[in-house]
Amino acid sequence: MISLLGDGDEASHLRQALINQSSEAENEYLRVRARVQEQEQEQRRQELLGN
Repeated sequence: MISLLGDGDEASHLRQALINQSSEAENEYLRVRARVQEQEQEQRRQELLGN
């Protein structure tokens, strides 16, 4: 995919934008995954307590 962007200045900016967006998406995924894991853990705890 990178080769499709070429080697010019604009391509450099596009590559950096892709890198930034990928990093942001990964960080969001990790935050959501951690939140879901916490919710599942709390649900299991509640089930064990019989609530």
